[in-house]
Amino acid sequence: MNITVKQIEIFLAVANAHSISAAARELYISQPAVSSTITEMERQLGVELLVRSHKGAMLTTEGKRLYAELDPVYKRFVFAASEIFHTKEKHCSECLKIGALHDPEPIKLMLASAQQHNELYPACTVTTGYYKHYDLRNMLLCGNLDLVFTFSVETKGDPELDCRRICTLDQYFVVPQTYCDIDGSDFRFLRSKPLILEVSSRRETMLDICSAHGFQPSRIVYVSSYLLLTQMIADGEGFTIGGPSLPNLSAVRSRIAFVPVAVTDCNNYIHLVVAWRQGSNRPEIKKFLEVLEMPEVLSKAAAIRKFPHSKWYS
Repeated sequence: MNITVKQIEIFLAVANAHSISAAARELYISQPAVSSTITEMERQLGVELLVRSHKGAMLTTEGKRLYAELDPVYKRFVFAASEIFHTKEKHCSECLKIGALHDPEPIKLMLASAQQHNELYPACTVTTGYYKHYDLRNMLLCGNLDLVFTFSVETKGDPELDCRRICTLDQYFVVPQTYCDIDGSDFRFLRSKPLILEVSSRRETMLDICSAHGFQPSRIVYVSSYLLLTQMIADGEGFTIGGPSLPNLSAVRSRIAFVPVAVTDCNNYIHLVVAWRQGSNRPEIKKFLEVLEMPEVLSKAAAIRKFPHSKWYS
């Protein structure tokens, strides 16, 4: 099997456009070339990826799984490639390189604050990107990033970092809708279910939350992206713990429910934080931290944790 980057690019374009002809126009290649590429991928993988009709091209179950795996990897690949060429440009002292943990909440706040900063300080170039936890910390300590948005469990007790809390995050058991006929006050039924975690998640914190609710999961399954995690939960393959911001896949979100985690029972509050290298005194960093205190940005942080207050959320 030899799937190429070009094949991946074409498959993702078709998946996003729901149309072979629209993907062809976007990529400036012929429609038959797109169609034959998908057909060749299906042959190599031994599965059907698309259902073609006069209405367009829709992903099959196997296609959705493949999309969930490939989309975040491809986006990181494109970002990394652009960064290589960016670093070759003349260095500017008035620039900030900001990263976020590859999770919806940190990414949203990073983009909102970067936009506000750009409006106030247009002369200071801000670049943004998202990474796994290990890469995020390494790039920060090596000077490839100036600031990072992440969770408090990722920075707690780290002697190399300074950080500032931005907001407390509400946490939820994220479960398939089919679990909703179970009493939401008794979580012990989850002991027979797998806990699904994105690879950057802190295992110990998640298990502590489970213990505080009277159970331990049957096993832990790690996945490479939140898209895949969301798809697996919708398919009834397990549960996770997290915030309400999951990938916005309309066909999937209707099959997922959220149950509040009583974090006060286990003293496991999780905060959204911004972190930087200890002792860094660059004025650009100071200005960015001041932007984070502005009402326009604080309102975005408040919106991240908002969610309807009822027993089950779908």
